Amino acid sequence: AMMTPMLHDFAQLLGQIPMHAPHKRFISNVSGTWITEEQATSPDYWVQQVRNAVLFSEGAAQLLVQPTLFIECGPGNTLSTFIQGHNQYSDQPTLLTLRKANAAIDDEHMLHRTLAALWVRGENIDWRRFNQTALGKHIPLPDYPFEQTYYYRYGAALSGY
Repeated sequence: AMMTPMLHDFAQLLGQIPMHAPHKRFISNVSGTWITEEQATSPDYWVQQVRNAVLFSEGAAQLLVQPTLFIECGPGNTLSTFIQGHNQYSDQPTLLTLRKANAAIDDEHMLHRTLAALWVRGENIDWRRFNQTALGKHIPLPDYPFEQTYYYRYGAALSGY
């Protein structure tokens, strides 16, 4: 009800924006199912998105019917907790990208931990793209880390070599 006064103007504004079908599938919070091209390109749908209740449980049920990795892209773990409390939940991994407010680590460390967890799971991480804004420079590393190097003690007689 709080949003009702802005809905007419919002619909007018949306009518001026060219809308296209999404490139990635996602769950509609209006229907609780996979969004359709018609919904995604309809100004009326987006007005409903603002006005109607979020059907989180129904949308989660759509995702929980198959093995799914959940990544929470926001502060805290509220949505991950909702997923883990869902009656269809059965040990699907949930990862956080930002720390909880009272966590002892900073957000960057938390993001690195999440990326590491994804990498350990076998997910493809584009490290070059992730590090493209990092300060520093690339340096060559030895081709073979266990390259045999001999160290002799001066004055000692070595036999057998």
